Amino acid sequence: MDFNDLIPELLVTNIGLSEEFYTTELGFSVAFRRDGFVFLTFNSAQLMLTQLKPDSWVNGESDAPLGRGMNLTFKVTSEWLDSLVVAPSDVFLPLQTETYQTGESEMVVRQTIVKDPDGYLIRFICQSTAQAIV
Repeated sequence: MDFNDLIPELLVTNIGLSEEFYTTELGFSVAFRRDGFVFLTFNSAQLMLTQLKPDSWVNGESDAPLGRGMNLTFKVTSEWLDSLVVAPSDVFLPLQTETYQTGESEMVVRQTIVKDPDGYLIRFICQSTAQAIV
C-alpha cells in the first residue's frame, strides 16, 4: 500500500462508532485495522482513526468536542454531494454554494460540513467553476 504525503490521524473516543460513521454514513473504505486503529480511504485521500487512550499523543486536554479549530476538506463530485444523507444532528453547515477568491481568479464551490461523533468537522466540496477576476 502506498501512503500519501499527508495522512491526518484523528483521536476518537469510540473507535467502533467512528469507523461506522465514516464507512456507513460517509462512504469511506477500510484499508486495514488493528486493535484501536483503523486506516480509511476516500477516493485518493487517506485518514487514520485511533482510539483515545491515556498514553495517546496529545498536546493538552482531550475535552469534547475534539478537533476544535480544524476541519478536513474532501473533494467530491456533484452527484456524490447530492446523494449524501446524514442525520440532521450531524449537519454543521447545510449544503450551500460559495465563491472564494483564489489568487487571480474566483472559484465557485458547492459545500457542506458534517460533524463526526467526536465533533471533528468534515467538509465536502465540489468545484463548480473558476473565473478570472476582472
